[in-house]
Amino acid sequence: MAPHGTASVTIVLSLTAAAVAALPSVEQVKDAAALLTAVRGAVLAAPTVAGAGIYPLRVPFLIAPRGLSNVVAPATVSLVPSADGTRDVGSASVKNTGAHAGVADVFSWGLRSGPIGAGSVDVRAVGVQSLTTGLDGTPLPASDRMLVFAINTYEPWSSAATGEFDILINKDASGTDWYVLSALDHGLATTGQPDGRMGCFLFRGSDEQLVAAAFADAPDNSSTLRCGVLASALALSSGAQPIAYTIQSVSLVSAEADAIAGIGYIDPFAPAISQGASVNLGPGRSATLPLWVDPVSFADQPALGWMIVSPDDASGPAQADTIPVVLPPTSP
Repeated sequence: MAPHGTASVTIVLSLTAAAVAALPSVEQVKDAAALLTAVRGAVLAAPTVAGAGIYPLRVPFLIAPRGLSNVVAPATVSLVPSADGTRDVGSASVKNTGAHAGVADVFSWGLRSGPIGAGSVDVRAVGVQSLTTGLDGTPLPASDRMLVFAINTYEPWSSAATGEFDILINKDASGTDWYVLSALDHGLATTGQPDGRMGCFLFRGSDEQLVAAAFADAPDNSSTLRCGVLASALALSSGAQPIAYTIQSVSLVSAEADAIAGIGYIDPFAPAISQGASVNLGPGRSATLPLWVDPVSFADQPALGWMIVSPDDASGPAQADTIPVVLPPTSP
């Protein structure tokens, strides 16, 4: 190489398929930071001649590889009336074409929005589950449910705690936001000093009092977070009207913000559309998810369809495939 000249050198690092499959999932990294896999070393360029001012060039590197799943759901699902006529039923075949294990987690898809260029707070889709267990899998009393909201954005964040996502929950669709479920930095909400951990805080709208708090499921370098709240914390019980919800978001590090004009609905104790199912998929594996709609209840709590959340997929829309619901002609 001539004095003061430059040259491009390509260095390739690779992992075997088995090594990629063995990388920790986003859930494992969240629960135990020590599981984060790092590859480190140095690239050494050795001179071919000796002389004054000629030295080896050593360039250190450190990378944290991420094994990606690619769980793909169908774009549409055909529904037909069940044998007893109480539901419209169908199924979705999901497949993981990625190199890493993934999960297909089914939510009732309630809200959607096109991109507006709001970065990591640019909300794409919101869904909700109503579960009979707590977030730790412990069974709940028959009088309670765990509502889990999933929020998917168009662009990833390095840390979800750089933004705030507020789900406005209306207990009876009366037009008044009775509660606000806020996903934001735990330290900022509790001490005024950010600590980088995403929390879920439920505030009562009438007096802005804090009703409940928990940590959010919000992996770093991702674009989907999940926030749970008990129906009892919302003073909800069986037989009540479906709740209505919408969302707004704001960046805590820039002027970016978003707000969806639509409204989502769910009756936690009698959902009109299937949700809550979950299946783990190894690389190359597939599964069939049964789906259903109660056409009578659907009139009072309509949904856009199903939202299949896969946190180990590539960040962005791929982490939340959406399937629109199309009722058969015989349904009301």
